[in-house]
Amino acid sequence: MSNNVDQIKERLDLVDTISSYIKLEKAGLNYKACCPFHNEKTPSFFVSPSKNIWHCFSCSMGGDVISFVMEIEHIEFIEALKILAKRAGIELMNEDPRVRSERDRLFAVLEEAKNFYKSALSKNKAVLDYLIKERGLEITTVKEFEIGFAQDGWRNLYDYLRQKNYSDLEIEKAGLIINKLQTNPKLQIQDYKQNSFYDRFRSRVMFPINDQSGRTVAFGGRVFNLEVLSPSVPKQNQTTVPAKYINSPETPLYNKSKVLYGFDKAKSEIIKNNSCVLVEGYMDAVMSHQAGVKNTVAASGTALTPEHLNLISRLTKKVIMSFDADEAGISATKRSIDLLLSRGFEVNVVSIKEKDPADLIKNLGREDGPLAWQKALSASLHIIDFYLNFLVQKYGSDKRALARETIKIIFPYLLSVSNEMERSHWFKKIANVADIKEDSVWREFERAKKKPLKENNFVSGAAQNQNARWSAERDLTHVEKKRKDIEERIIAVLFSLHLRGLIGEEVKNKIGDCEKIMSLESATILNSVFSEKNGLNEKDLLKLKSLALEAELIYNNAEEMGSDLLTLFEGLKKEEKRERREILARDIKNLEKENKTENENIIIQKVNEFNKISKEI
Repeated sequence: MSNNVDQIKERLDLVDTISSYIKLEKAGLNYKACCPFHNEKTPSFFVSPSKNIWHCFSCSMGGDVISFVMEIEHIEFIEALKILAKRAGIELMNEDPRVRSERDRLFAVLEEAKNFYKSALSKNKAVLDYLIKERGLEITTVKEFEIGFAQDGWRNLYDYLRQKNYSDLEIEKAGLIINKLQTNPKLQIQDYKQNSFYDRFRSRVMFPINDQSGRTVAFGGRVFNLEVLSPSVPKQNQTTVPAKYINSPETPLYNKSKVLYGFDKAKSEIIKNNSCVLVEGYMDAVMSHQAGVKNTVAASGTALTPEHLNLISRLTKKVIMSFDADEAGISATKRSIDLLLSRGFEVNVVSIKEKDPADLIKNLGREDGPLAWQKALSASLHIIDFYLNFLVQKYGSDKRALARETIKIIFPYLLSVSNEMERSHWFKKIANVADIKEDSVWREFERAKKKPLKENNFVSGAAQNQNARWSAERDLTHVEKKRKDIEERIIAVLFSLHLRGLIGEEVKNKIGDCEKIMSLESATILNSVFSEKNGLNEKDLLKLKSLALEAELIYNNAEEMGSDLLTLFEGLKKEEKRERREILARDIKNLEKENKTENENIIIQKVNEFNKISKEI
């Protein structure tokens, strides 16, 4: 397996791999981006092609190409290895197909289900005609998105998968079947035995939902028609109307709050266009791709979430939204816009007469539809411009009403805008459109921002005591952190200079003194750097490379590094003394609290040492 790892690292370009997930910018010899693993506005995530590592200097995460895929995909080592091996065109060796993890089995059963649905669609002319003639899909689009069909019947898929040697538990965990015993608690196990399971999807057009690597993790099923869904019951006797769409439940592979439909196909186009088109339904996303707008994604059966935005923000900070023009769609748009603005996104809104993009593209035909959708996107307006235009058209010359409604409708959006310069831009525009002074807009906005502060009356006594302890130890913690930062900077500079053979005699003579006052962890790493045996393990070596990368980003050249190194040595000595002084202060305080006679001599000794160190500092 280790040979596989080395081959993958040699064959895959780290920058290319990471840039398939996030947008990278050149930064000298390295590349930078906003970190995909925590929310930030200033890039602190760096990729070093020469060292073949990535590192975030804010959240301290870092590693190689395999660890990046593990973190970004939230998967284990073996799964990351499989993804990268496929990308590199390498066949993994020493893998026993009979000993596969639960997740592997779930991915496999979902892949079988997808192929089963695709096969069923290819044999069903009525459903294919519906998709092509009535919904406007092209056969190439059907194949690209691997759309299928779940036939009518209670156990078609279940029986097929059982024949493929998948267990009831595996099929149920993948979200493909339902257990009658769970839907009707009154039933007893002996009542059903082997007949307690039935297919979740029946008589539905099936849309595979993929993770960002293109692996199917769930399905969305659109009802075909009512007669096919319940053929044995006359339409006039059907008392319940089936849901238009049903989706897979949450599973070990599928969390709907973290998956965007079409994201695996849209990633590169989002980076290329520096924007993401966000629609509501599966058909909207599929038809948008068919119309040439391939940077389109859809929330799969849920409202937009912070996790969805994390996915998008890795690639762009501009979102163009188009939701259904009905009450539910407008409500979803409002919630989503608030969330997007609060996260620093630029938000544009598409205005179309049709109910949704799929209808626009379908209704205008194969030639005009795609062009109309592309024009609508090009004419999209920033959300505040969109509402300002709406209000101007509605109230015309009634400036008083215009100003009142602007405060009511637009200010809530401005409250979500975190950037002060962007707010200033909109204040000027609002003042111009409403024909009022800009100062008045500022004052009114400040008034809208203010809310009465509520006293926090529910902090427990235990929490208050904990806060007191934190306060007493805060100075020591601060000193320890500062000392650790200096130690890491020293190691970073030393390692970077060592790699280039630029460490002089003056520095070498001081290294031993440094090791004596460093923490055990830092001293061990520093000793290993200059050890002839080079006893660094892979983890320590990776950390050293990350630290060296940080040093190279801070200093312009090796001369600056060497000059600052001596200053860092002196700084470390001072911080070691400060840490000792804070420990003495804490000990003295604790001994005084005990109020014991035998503590008096100890307190005097510690006070004398405290005073001595204070003079030296």
